[in-house]
Amino acid sequence: MVVRESVEIKAPPEEVYSFLASLSLNGLKVSRKIPEMKTVIISSGLSLFSWGESIEASVQSSQAGSLVILRAQGKSQLNITADPKALSQRVKDALKGRFG
Repeated sequence: MVVRESVEIKAPPEEVYSFLASLSLNGLKVSRKIPEMKTVIISSGLSLFSWGESIEASVQSSQAGSLVILRAQGKSQLNITADPKALSQRVKDALKGRFG
C-alpha cells in the first residue's frame, strides 16, 4: 500500500528541506538527500515483524510558503505489517511541531 499526502507549511522551502534533511525520529533515518529537487527519503530499519518502510518527502514552493508532498510505503510488496500511514503521520507531526 502506498500513502500519498501533503501538508502546507508557512516557511520557505529551503528551511523546510533543511529540517527534513536533518530529521531524526526514533527508528527512522534519512537514507537519501536530493538537494536539487528538495527531496529526502527517510527509512525505517528491519524489525522482527517488518522489512521496514520508507517515505519520500518533496518540498515545493506554495503561496503559503511550502507544500510538502509525502509518499510512504513498505519496502517490500510482501510487507503486510508495514504501516505507511503511521509513518507519514510521524513526519507530518514533526513538521507541525517545528513549524506550527
